[in-house]
Amino acid sequence: MAKILDEEFRPRGYKVPTGHLPYPILWLAARFDKTLRGTLPSIGRKEKVSNAKARSELGWKQRSYRESLVDMGNSAIEVGLVREAINAKN
Repeated sequence: MAKILDEEFRPRGYKVPTGHLPYPILWLAARFDKTLRGTLPSIGRKEKVSNAKARSELGWKQRSYRESLVDMGNSAIEVGLVREAINAKN
């Protein structure tokens, strides 16, 4: 996810963290940050989900993973959840 967001938004002046944080450091940081604390149980766990019912019963068509991520990033910028771009080229 971070790689896709970085490819799309870095040229627009937004800094997207793409590094990996070792689990012991994440565990330690979670002791001080409630947001991180909630992520610990999902580390290394694979979730299996299906959109088959939505496709079959509603005729829903899935958008691409990339398109969904980029749209989410644009929405986060529009509503002010993301800091201003550095050297934005608007």
